[in-house]
Amino acid sequence: MNRTEQRRIADACTAVIAAAIEDVVAEFPDADPEAQARRAVRALTAQGWHITPEPLCARLPSDHACEQTAPPEITPAAALRSA
Repeated sequence: MNRTEQRRIADACTAVIAAAIEDVVAEFPDADPEAQARRAVRALTAQGWHITPEPLCARLPSDHACEQTAPPEITPAAALRSA
């Protein structure tokens, strides 16, 4: 996968996350930011997204070769992927 393809994937994920946050903020404008973020995560999970505290390849067995799929500047701290 080249950098352009990686950037497109990151941009698509950004759009999905932003839309989920906007929906939650519109529905719960008086909630604190942490509560809004938690609701956005639940909404994304309900849509089939998987959010993990580490990149998915970190869960692979140690003998499995795992390549970084995105440059560090677009790799989020939490991995997010569609089901």
